[in-house]
Amino acid sequence: MRLDHIAYRVKDRAKTAQFFIEAFGYKIQTEFEPKFSDGTSQGVKCIALEPPEKWNDKCTWKNKLLCDE
Repeated sequence: MRLDHIAYRVKDRAKTAQFFIEAFGYKIQTEFEPKFSDGTSQGVKCIALEPPEKWNDKCTWKNKLLCDE
C-alpha cells in the first residue's frame, strides 16, 4: 500500500518520523514550515517522508501493482 499524504499532530515529530522510517522503510525527504493564507506558519513544523518504492510515471493507480519498474 502506498500512502500519498497524511498529516499527524504529534508531540515528537522526530520520534514519529523515526517510526515510519524503521517500520515502513520511509526516508526523510525534507523539513519545512507551511505558509498559511495569513502568511505565517503559526508555529507548525513538518517533516515530509518519501516512501521506499519508486513511482513509475507510465503506471496508473489501478495497475500500479502490475507495472514493471
